[in-house]
Amino acid sequence: QVVVTLLEKGAAFGATRRLLGTSYLDVMADLSNLAGYNAGLSLDTLAYDALAGGTNVVFVGQASQAAITSSNIITSAVIRKEVAALRAANVQPYEGGLYVGYIHPDNVVDIMQEATANTVVWHEPADFSDANRRWMGEIGIYEGVRWITTPRAALIADAGASAVDVYQTYIVGRQALAKAVDSLSRQVPEMVVSPVVDKLKRFFHYGWYQNVGYDTFREAAC
Repeated sequence: QVVVTLLEKGAAFGATRRLLGTSYLDVMADLSNLAGYNAGLSLDTLAYDALAGGTNVVFVGQASQAAITSSNIITSAVIRKEVAALRAANVQPYEGGLYVGYIHPDNVVDIMQEATANTVVWHEPADFSDANRRWMGEIGIYEGVRWITTPRAALIADAGASAVDVYQTYIVGRQALAKAVDSLSRQVPEMVVSPVVDKLKRFFHYGWYQNVGYDTFREAAC
């Protein structure tokens, strides 16, 4: 049983009749873009906070975060080990039998530069399956994981040994997170046009609303 706390989330963005009448820009499109971006960022933060609060954590080459050094970087072998752990725990993958990984751009560099005596490890499967991944600098599908590169995969400054930055990479399967909404809310944010209460109908607002919560559901799945 998992308890998920619902939180009222939303934001409204205002405009005026004068602005609509004098602007060279499409103000309504801008308001819609602002509301959509804010909704995505806000709900993504809720999901991230739940994910980051998980306890199924592995430190590469060390026993704790404080002991991490600059040589403790993510490698293909590390990924294989964690994928094997997910499979051994009977964690259901997503489409195509793949797990999903969230990785910081700095860690992408580590993966792409990993080398053996004769080759750069990531280049060979990338060139064999889809060379466009290499030209675009996209990890893509690698070692059983569909990778998403995002700066929102946390960078914790000076958290390791000798003030080394520590990066958090997430590999998840189904059931990693639980999401809940109230009985009146949809699974996606509701876009709201506020009533115009100004007597001259000069002011109006456009925004989003959702009563939603996230929490870890199955620790083994993350």
